[in-house]
Amino acid sequence: MNYSAKVRFDSIGNGSTAGLIFRVTKYNGTPGSFNGYYACLDKENQKVSLYQYSTESGRLNPVKAESSMSIASGIKYDLKVTTDRNNIKVYVNDDLKLDYTHTEYDEAETYKYLGAVGLRAESAAVTFDDVLIDNTAYTYADNWYQYPNYPNSTSSPRKITFSELESSEEGFHRWWFDRIPKDPGVNSKGIMNNWWGYIMDYNHFDQYINDYLKPDSPKKLTITDAAVPPVSGLVVEDRGASFIKLSWKNPGNTPAYSHVQVYQKQGSEPYSLIKITQENSYIARGLNPNTTYSFMVCTVDSNGNLSLPSERRITTFSDYLKYEINSRTATLTGTNPDTGTFQACFDENTTTGITTASINPAYVQINFKTSNTIEKARVFLGEPGDPTDINSWYLEAADSEYDLQNKTGSYKMVIPEQVGVMGDWDEAIPINIVNRKIWRFNIKRTTGGNNVTIKELELY
Repeated sequence: MNYSAKVRFDSIGNGSTAGLIFRVTKYNGTPGSFNGYYACLDKENQKVSLYQYSTESGRLNPVKAESSMSIASGIKYDLKVTTDRNNIKVYVNDDLKLDYTHTEYDEAETYKYLGAVGLRAESAAVTFDDVLIDNTAYTYADNWYQYPNYPNSTSSPRKITFSELESSEEGFHRWWFDRIPKDPGVNSKGIMNNWWGYIMDYNHFDQYINDYLKPDSPKKLTITDAAVPPVSGLVVEDRGASFIKLSWKNPGNTPAYSHVQVYQKQGSEPYSLIKITQENSYIARGLNPNTTYSFMVCTVDSNGNLSLPSERRITTFSDYLKYEINSRTATLTGTNPDTGTFQACFDENTTTGITTASINPAYVQINFKTSNTIEKARVFLGEPGDPTDINSWYLEAADSEYDLQNKTGSYKMVIPEQVGVMGDWDEAIPINIVNRKIWRFNIKRTTGGNNVTIKELELY
């Protein structure tokens, strides 16, 4: 972009400057309150200067660039600014005075270097004439329409104006998106002619490079014209403080589908392959509480081609959540107690509970109205202070009474036998994180009498 104006100081005060402001954003109507640049003639200090402004700090000092120059009142000076991405040049009377390169420029955030243009004067009466904004540019970008068959090197660039980009940031993006190569097939190096595959797959294109495209890799990614169908409907089906369960719909029995690969990462670290499966769900276990994890699921065909990814980002709970167990949420059954009620085992009071009459072992069963996922269990067993009341326990689950009794179908041993519990709390993490409706605590008194005392039971 080129900006120019004739500038003449008619009368001056202390700190007199005048010039062009450009790349202006967030202007709120207050002089000097905007984000952008100010290229000016500094009459008081006899310099040409380039300042940067911000809405938070006003004029930022020191100046970005400056050059000494004799400046007089009553004389018109041709002030011109040219910008090219992170480079700014300032001319006076066609003489290059300043050449500044913005070192913090980010190629991926060029929109930050667009904005409005204006005139500015400080402590001076100034005349501006012949203000010109030249928004023309020359581009070879139309050559991308021909990819992968480029025009020869003697082709000429085309002159365009900002109006072709609809004079907007959105139009600028549309203009470029239209020119991104999108033809089928691959080139001689195995790179797809349709670059949208790489753009939409940006989160794990590095994974392709690391896993498949290195010359010394034992695997080689074979890219074909046939698209590998991705999974659909990827959702977070369940989560807790230490696990996240994903589920999805596989493409089905198509020639372009072999299996599914699940990737996981935390924060900015690269994705790691954690599961190869033909199932339609996966449970990530052993996670940290209150931590955000990203997951990516790709289908793979028989040639090793990966589909475009389906992704989800989810944060684990900050702590284990204890299930509310009462008549509204579940039905309680078990070994007939001599004293107490089953509900007393879930009242958060270790002075209540149940005791059986010479029935050993004993059990307490929770029939939830809906299926639940358990990631921790706690028990308070035995009479406190009785050294002979030592107990063991384990936890099992199923979706039906039949499966639970016969240990078939949906049955799972969730927590294997824990021993040595004597009038105190004990807790354990399941070996399998499963989702079931029926949960059974089995308790056995291993020393002393045959009466079993169960003070408190908790599921998380």
